[in-house]
Amino acid sequence: MSHLVVPDRQGELRDIVLGLDEISQYSSPEYLSQYPYFGAAIGRWANRVRGARFTMAEKEYPLDKNHGAHHLHGGFSGFDKKVWHVDDFYTEENSSQLELSCSSKHLEGGFPGHLKVQMIIILSNGKLTYEWKATTDRPTPISLTWHNYFNLDKDHSSIDNQRVRFVASDLLEQDGTKCPTGKTVPIATQPLEISHWCPLSALQQADFTLINRSKDQWLSPSAEVLSTDGLMHMRVMTNQPCIHFYAGAGIPVLQGKGGVRYGPHLGYCFESQALPDAMNQPHFPDCILMPGEVYHHTGSYTFNPEA
Repeated sequence: MSHLVVPDRQGELRDIVLGLDEISQYSSPEYLSQYPYFGAAIGRWANRVRGARFTMAEKEYPLDKNHGAHHLHGGFSGFDKKVWHVDDFYTEENSSQLELSCSSKHLEGGFPGHLKVQMIIILSNGKLTYEWKATTDRPTPISLTWHNYFNLDKDHSSIDNQRVRFVASDLLEQDGTKCPTGKTVPIATQPLEISHWCPLSALQQADFTLINRSKDQWLSPSAEVLSTDGLMHMRVMTNQPCIHFYAGAGIPVLQGKGGVRYGPHLGYCFESQALPDAMNQPHFPDCILMPGEVYHHTGSYTFNPEA
């Protein structure tokens, strides 16, 4: 998604996501040098897999190594590289819906099973809802996400004075490569109290995974963010077990849409997903999709919600 235009609390329209004006810009050297995944659909596995491998039913599956020694965001043939099929699009008064689909062949990126995926996006009455569905013909790990970069300020300048807070119980402990160690750390023990409103200037190097407090499969709050002027408020909800927050330290310096010069800390991501490296961490929630089952992942962004 390269544009998301919503009204602020005074009725003025704002485009609140980062993106580029032309499709050709997404293959430019400036963009590819650090490849920030602007607005990309991510699969077959969101985030990192340690050592780019996993074992299932006593068989080892090597994955694409596209992040040093590790696998990241589906590898070299991830869903961000695919041309998705538009199955349906319609718009009514105050509501629009887009339905997309793609497939991933057996052992694409190293993952077993022929995976069929559908994504449904609905924009209605100040709320954007997205839903993933997927089926497979063989057991396979799956974790999808949507890699939008948000900036709620009108001019898309520095995010430092925007504020964020998270609804979470714990953080995943990470090593120096951002891979989880398998341990969790209570948020209450952290020096920065991120469960209360804090400026994004204090989170410039943020690239961490938070465990969602709710344990059910219904939409539950994960985070919320407030623009510098207080006129745009966004609430993030998901049915996934965690959300990965990235404060955009690696956004490359390039010409963004509307002539805005992009660079580090011009946007941030809320990536709802399964726990990273879950297939190598037996005590993490199950991430294996079986034949006959339907993967179901849904989330929403609500703009200027009622208190």
